[in-house]
Amino acid sequence: MRRAVPRIIENRLLISNKLFSTKKRAINKDSEDLLENIRERIARNRRILQKHSSSHLKAREVNASISNLRQSMASVQNKQKSAHEPPANSIVNIPSQVSIEILGNGTGLLRACFILRTPLKTYMFNCPENACRFLWQLRIRSSSVVDLFITSANWDNIAGISSILLSKESNAMPTRLHGAMNIKHFLECIRPFQDSDYGNCKYPSQVEERTY
Repeated sequence: MRRAVPRIIENRLLISNKLFSTKKRAINKDSEDLLENIRERIARNRRILQKHSSSHLKAREVNASISNLRQSMASVQNKQKSAHEPPANSIVNIPSQVSIEILGNGTGLLRACFILRTPLKTYMFNCPENACRFLWQLRIRSSSVVDLFITSANWDNIAGISSILLSKESNAMPTRLHGAMNIKHFLECIRPFQDSDYGNCKYPSQVEERTY
């Protein structure tokens, strides 16, 4: 009887793993079908866009539709990525090494800010103006900066956030803003001033605000 119990548990684990893998394959197939449909719609809109000048009303509508489709594609791709990521409390997420890199000390062209880097993630503390231009010196891409920590809501700490967001790709992970309140509202308010053609600039990646 004692030998039969481990076998029963082992069989149950095998069955549950098979069911999980089957369900995972089904989700991936549905996501791939949805992505393919979105790509076809984007290609169709691009063909329509070639028939009209950039100042035409139809071209603006098509551009808006393409932007919405890209956001939908990014959302589906982010869900695919999160499905393959380990749980938040998993030992896999514990970094093996951590480095602190000073991007600006406040005495030169850049206000005080620094990067906390691990093999898996990059954390940025304060984001002054022109911070995006200095990231390449540390061999850091804007798309790898997912968590931004703001110590206080003043111009010296938040002026460069919009440039970080605009330099990301549409399939980038959502950017999380930690600390001071109303930073996301500030980004929405300055958005109309960042597009000289249509006055309706959209950030490629999603923004989440997590205040104190």
